[in-house]
Amino acid sequence: MSSTEAAFAGSSCIDGSMTTFCHSADAGQYSPWLRIDMGATYSVSYVQIHNRNEYGCYSRLGAFELYLISATGQRQLCAQAGSGGTLTCGATPNAQSQQGPFTVACSGSASQVELKLPGPNRVINLMEVYPLTHALVPTVS
Repeated sequence: MSSTEAAFAGSSCIDGSMTTFCHSADAGQYSPWLRIDMGATYSVSYVQIHNRNEYGCYSRLGAFELYLISATGQRQLCAQAGSGGTLTCGATPNAQSQQGPFTVACSGSASQVELKLPGPNRVINLMEVYPLTHALVPTVS
């Protein structure tokens, strides 16, 4: 992660818990990023993003980019989505800055996946980010 606010490390975005979250520097920064090292090369098809849903912090996500990074460090932009994004929680979000989860198509082989919030005064504040080899299909009960 490009920076960390207090104890909210990037590892909290891949711990499988919807009660923890990761958080980049609260003052905002230019184009903060969260990089997930998958430990080996995988064929990725989608990335699922669980936005933080408390205190209106989902408004921070806004525009984002997803990159696949090979074992040799080659970067491939695989998705751009959303618009806007706010520095503070509770700000009025746009339609793309909702809670999610969002499953975004992002196809290719990679050993790392990176989520980047382009532009100035941005804050990563997410609950979970999962690289997927297929789309999750909701079960009907």
